[in-house]
Amino acid sequence: MKYKKKKFFCLISILLSACLLCSCGAYEPDTHFPAKISAEMSTAFKEYCQTYEVSGGACRLIDGGGNILWNETWGNMTDNSLFAVASITKMFTATVIFNLEEEGLLSFDDGIDAYLPDETVDGIAVLDGRDYSHDITVRQLLSHTSGIADYFSESSDKYDSIRSVCYYKEDLSYDFDDALAMTRELEAHFVPGTEGEAYYSDFNYQLLGKIIETATGQSLEYNYKKYIFEPLDIKNTFVFTKGMSWDGIQLIDLPCGTKGLPLMEAGEGACGGIISAMDDITAFIQGYMNGKLFDVSYFKEIYQFTELNSPDSFYGMGLMMYDDEYELYGHTGSFGTAVFYCPDLDIYVIGTFNNCSTSKNLALIEWLLDCCSR
Repeated sequence: MKYKKKKFFCLISILLSACLLCSCGAYEPDTHFPAKISAEMSTAFKEYCQTYEVSGGACRLIDGGGNILWNETWGNMTDNSLFAVASITKMFTATVIFNLEEEGLLSFDDGIDAYLPDETVDGIAVLDGRDYSHDITVRQLLSHTSGIADYFSESSDKYDSIRSVCYYKEDLSYDFDDALAMTRELEAHFVPGTEGEAYYSDFNYQLLGKIIETATGQSLEYNYKKYIFEPLDIKNTFVFTKGMSWDGIQLIDLPCGTKGLPLMEAGEGACGGIISAMDDITAFIQGYMNGKLFDVSYFKEIYQFTELNSPDSFYGMGLMMYDDEYELYGHTGSFGTAVFYCPDLDIYVIGTFNNCSTSKNLALIEWLLDCCSR
């Protein structure tokens, strides 16, 4: 069943207030944050990185007014280092879709076949021998309620999942057509739009990337620049594409070793292909939440959450919500990235741990927030 938000109206009020208070310029530490607590947080962060053999990481906490409360880096990571944000890219993609909806270039409840040809749509959501692909809407892609299987994490008789190859063996080149073929080998998880059902699938956002390009007649990169990079004046964020080098981008601590994934990353596109830096991703999460990227009235639809296929996690329209010790609104990435807003404390958390353990990273984030609540 859909998640009933305990603090929804309070949260919307905070977001509206943030439009007037929040700044996305240069960041200076808030000298009022207790030095003892800050030191404890830094020690815990460093111990975490040592314990889990993180080669490079960074994390910061920002208050609702844009002040840095705490900031720490580890290993070969600096505040200026580039890193792959992984699935946080989905928030960027959703932001573009919200703008296109506001401009009348698409509607959330349009069928995806209004923008995509039959040769793309046919066979991507087959369940018990019936093809439901042409019943899928833009809204369902945004909220992972389409039922489409996830080629990234699920293997079929014909294909190994992208994750099982790239995280545990070697880098692998793939493109949209490969992802399409892999998806067609997997059975859908439920009929599109089934009440109370959501299943996280990268292919939902691969399709949204194609819809953006069709609706605008422009590339995905062009639309990110127009609706996000330029409004926020961020300079060190881009889509990783085929032929680019990993030089200068933070390596990732994978089960198969510490490395870059240039071949895989070039295929991620709208579901996970963005490279960024700490200041840029900080500006993005604040701009997303405070009305600089789209009208805050969209949060009435964004915050319609359905429980996902993982503990304590829910998905709205382009946004994750974790509900454990704190309610956290934002997104994680499978490379150990996280951007969240915690309305209980009016604090943003931005981090990259460059590993593949979302559960361990979330536990550290909650501990850091505990320190802030003392």
